[in-house]
Amino acid sequence: MSGRKASEVSSVLNRANKSRNVFDENITKGLNILKGKTVEYEREYFVVENMSISEFSVDAKKELSNEVEIVLRKYKNVEIINKKNYTSVYNEYKNKNEELDKKVRENDKEVKKIFDSIKGKDWYCDQEYRDAEKVEKSYREISNEKNILENNLNKTNGEIELLKGELQAAKKVKNQINEEIKKINEKAKNIIEIRNQANSVKVYINNEINDIDKNIAEKFLKEGYFEIVQILKEIETTSNEEIVKNVEKYEKKISNYKEELNEKYQEFLKIKSECEIKIQNLKNKIDEKRLYRPMDYYKSESKAEKIGLITYLKEFVKGEYVEKIESKMKRLELALNNEEFDYILANEKEIDNLVDEAITYSKLKFDQQMKTIDVTFGIRKVMRNLGYQVEARKINGDINNGFRVVAKVGDETIDFDEVNVDEEGKIKIDIDHTESRKGNCGTTWKNLKDKFEEEGIMIQDITKNNRSVLYNSSQTKEENNKTSLKK
Repeated sequence: MSGRKASEVSSVLNRANKSRNVFDENITKGLNILKGKTVEYEREYFVVENMSISEFSVDAKKELSNEVEIVLRKYKNVEIINKKNYTSVYNEYKNKNEELDKKVRENDKEVKKIFDSIKGKDWYCDQEYRDAEKVEKSYREISNEKNILENNLNKTNGEIELLKGELQAAKKVKNQINEEIKKINEKAKNIIEIRNQANSVKVYINNEINDIDKNIAEKFLKEGYFEIVQILKEIETTSNEEIVKNVEKYEKKISNYKEELNEKYQEFLKIKSECEIKIQNLKNKIDEKRLYRPMDYYKSESKAEKIGLITYLKEFVKGEYVEKIESKMKRLELALNNEEFDYILANEKEIDNLVDEAITYSKLKFDQQMKTIDVTFGIRKVMRNLGYQVEARKINGDINNGFRVVAKVGDETIDFDEVNVDEEGKIKIDIDHTESRKGNCGTTWKNLKDKFEEEGIMIQDITKNNRSVLYNSSQTKEENNKTSLKK
């Protein structure tokens, strides 16, 4: 047997089929993008094309010819954008794609026909092989054409995007032209009105110069102020014709000076305002009533009157931080009065951090003081419930020294020499227990320990002469003995 095998024919047809749909998805996507961009382009072109350009007034051309010329020269090279018919381009690409799809369908029929022809045949498929090669060649050609079509679509979509950008730029240019023409026409109208009478010009110039604050001018732009004032003297000895002739020169000189002066003054005001705000924010933070007097808060809690930071520091922590804060704030105020803005901007944060540190410290001290009060009055409550007459007062009038609590019943006195809580939150209680009778001190303090714990005052041990009184045998108490409660 000889000739082409059916398997060879199938191999050629399979190769052809692999290339038939390679670019279909990209082309469909590209056509949809082009269709959308075409609508956007035509809409944008219509807007730009129908934008009208204002005209310079006769007065503007006459009185402000230089400015008119500048505008004309600035925009004379603005290109007229010719409209491109992308709808026809879209249709051309669409028709081309449909034409290629039609060829694909025709090839598909030929492929089916060839496959039907080689059914049941193993050899002698020479004609079918030749037909298959023709189909495969056609598929390749279609694939190449679709590749070119896809590239053209991408190129056109990129091109239309650039043209949309040019349209946007053209629209912006037209708007700018109209805005500048409007300003120049208005300016020309004002000049004509001034020219009608030289005295009006004098009034105008006088008003413009007198509108300048002399103090501000001499402070921020002294070098140019003398020249501006000289204009007033000049127009007093100049003819009306010359005044009208030179009005633009005067106006421009005064306007430029005022603009420069205003920029310098506004910058000064901006920095000054920034510094004032920073200092005021510091004052507000310092003056804010955020703290309480410890005893007031113990009695009334959140209903108690709040006090400011400085008041709290002076009354309850021996004025710590006060001198440093007040001296630094005074220096800031002095710097503001002397317009030393760089100093304020360089040091404000340091003072702000100092105030924050003082606030944090005050809150910690307040918590420490409140714990001392809670423990003190818890002890007072326990002792009163046990029938003692109890008196509690701050040591040396300062809550930071703690409280002394004296409890008496009959000939027995328990003197809590110092009830205090340190910065770590540890409770310190020193006790002087005096009684003239014999008794079991340990038993007494065991009961007290239980009562204290019921009030939330947790005590590990009570010692006297470095020995536990909670766990030792009974002792005779005929003299003052110092005892410490450990928590």
